[in-house]
Amino acid sequence: MSIPPGATSVKMRLFTTGHGAVGPGNCDEFCQKNNRILVDGLPVFEDIVWRDDCSPGPTCDTWNACGFPSCTFARAGWCPGYIACHDPGGCDQDLDATSWLPAGETHDVLLDIESVEGHWSKSLVVYWYE
Repeated sequence: MSIPPGATSVKMRLFTTGHGAVGPGNCDEFCQKNNRILVDGLPVFEDIVWRDDCSPGPTCDTWNACGFPSCTFARAGWCPGYIACHDPGGCDQDLDATSWLPAGETHDVLLDIESVEGHWSKSLVVYWYE
């Protein structure tokens, strides 16, 4: 990841769904897993993603295509039909990465999720302002 020399602010936006693990012992979106952002192999951010605010109850079928009772369970960052964020609340919770990714430098950036066999759907977006 190369940040241009004129960048004045660098942000990261992390999305993780907690969905897609395979194999025995994997509990998919029902597990609490540590999500880490590594810059040049060193952790700069860690968060155990766990959302339990999916508005459980019969009304949740209005936003969940799978319907009731699928939407009544607490899930790790994944409420079917809702956008997945690293914390409860709106998705404007971007991480300030200016100190991790200084302007004019190039770094390796990796999103690492603790011991998942298979994959969890995830995305890490980096953007900057000049």
